[in-house]
Amino acid sequence: MKTENTTKEKILESARYLMGKSGYSGVSINDIAKNVGITKASIYYFFKNKESIYLEILKEIIKEIQINYTINSDTKVTKELLIEKIENSIKHGVKHGTIIRIPDMQDFKNNKNDLIEIDKETKKVHKLMINFLKKCHVSNPEFAVQMIIDMSHAYILRNLCKTNELTPRKLALNIVKVLKN
Repeated sequence: MKTENTTKEKILESARYLMGKSGYSGVSINDIAKNVGITKASIYYFFKNKESIYLEILKEIIKEIQINYTINSDTKVTKELLIEKIENSIKHGVKHGTIIRIPDMQDFKNNKNDLIEIDKETKKVHKLMINFLKKCHVSNPEFAVQMIIDMSHAYILRNLCKTNELTPRKLALNIVKVLKN
């Protein structure tokens, strides 16, 4: 059984790497199989199609974001913690930018239930971020979440185009200046 988990993890790791580099559309099942060193049929033992691999990766990414914005009730909320969480979001986006960019929804017509589940989880992350920002005494947390997401997307695109002059830390500092004024 250990080999199955390891193989499945290798498939996900390979797909995450390849999709991170080339986007969803730029990667085939054959590419993933070749990168892992297994046959295409072996991938189908673990996943029904490329979409299910992608959705599994998205679920992992959403969990990582949830962990970033989850804090204990006794955690002291400071400006530095706010900067750190936003910086982590930006770094996370840079790391997974091309994966997060949603491909054509036509590709997912057979996985609608999974997409609905992903949407529910995304909404939970949104609420988690709003609650965190409320604890940070941000006056308009709903707007702040949208601003963080939009600024992160812009940063990711600039990074992909190699036109970025800011570091994630500097962008996080700038966002916090706007949020805390």
